[in-house]
Amino acid sequence: MKLRHAAPALALLTATACAPVQMRLPVTSPERTEQAVLEGIGDDHHGEFTLAEYDGSFVRGAGYRWFGNGIGEAVQLDGGAAFIVRGGEIRGELSAECRSSATDVGTGAITIRTRGMAYRCRYARDREPIAARLVLDERGALMREERRGHIDLEGVRIDLRSEHRLAGSGLPMAMPLGYVFSIGGDVIGGVDLNGRSKRVLLPRDPALREAAVAAALSLALFIDAEIGEMSE
Repeated sequence: MKLRHAAPALALLTATACAPVQMRLPVTSPERTEQAVLEGIGDDHHGEFTLAEYDGSFVRGAGYRWFGNGIGEAVQLDGGAAFIVRGGEIRGELSAECRSSATDVGTGAITIRTRGMAYRCRYARDREPIAARLVLDERGALMREERRGHIDLEGVRIDLRSEHRLAGSGLPMAMPLGYVFSIGGDVIGGVDLNGRSKRVLLPRDPALREAAVAAALSLALFIDAEIGEMSE
């Protein structure tokens, strides 16, 4: 269980008032990675997107159920996303179906996460299931909603970890600002979740690119809803 306070959110609002919020992208060699922009998703729940030489369509949503217990409130958070992407090194059409869940209990500005966030994605090629999945779980960290996991796509495994530091200041936020991708500890990419145009760091290696694109899209579409956001 973990206490969840409003103070980090206030810090984020203060930072937003001064400058656009951006994740601190990892420093990588331009020979190994390239920065691209994911356009078309923004805060929308369905539509079309472009990312470098890739394009596709998406749909996503989130829901919740409230349970009163006389002391506080329990909230079951559920979400889902699906997309189709094509182009570049992707053979045919790569599609994904994703699901998320978590449970919060609390009242006012303080809540306790009693069941950690879990996010899972399955993938298909030309509508046929393939040996691929994404697994992301919440890890216990005081005042921070840390997530770690991996994507396995037909033999390519990329580790995923949430990034909480602001670009330019290093100030840590409670919620993830984005995700960093790595293999064997070496950073090969990442995705910044902020803004309507989202920055994505992609590996130049064609053998890694499809898995990195799938991870970036899966995470960019994840609605990481909070009890406070749901109650507004």
